[in-house]
Amino acid sequence: MKFNPNTKQLFTNEGDLLKRLHCPHGVKWNDLHHSDAIKKYCHFCGKNIIDTQNLDDDAVIAIVIQDEGVCLKLDLNDPAIRIINHNVF
Repeated sequence: MKFNPNTKQLFTNEGDLLKRLHCPHGVKWNDLHHSDAIKKYCHFCGKNIIDTQNLDDDAVIAIVIQDEGVCLKLDLNDPAIRIINHNVF
């Protein structure tokens, strides 16, 4: 996956936009309660936030396709995520 921290956009490796990451509440991962191994529950919005670190690209794509409004947590040190600072188009 590719992530542009300036625009908060997450792309597939092919450059297709998956989603723009945005938390209107400014919630921090450490302030959330564990739901299970890959997600935590947010009391502000009532959603689970999925940690993508141990998921492959196909799994993340499937999650976003199933629920376009899903909340994702990215680890910018994850070797599966390439940081880009420009438009891929």
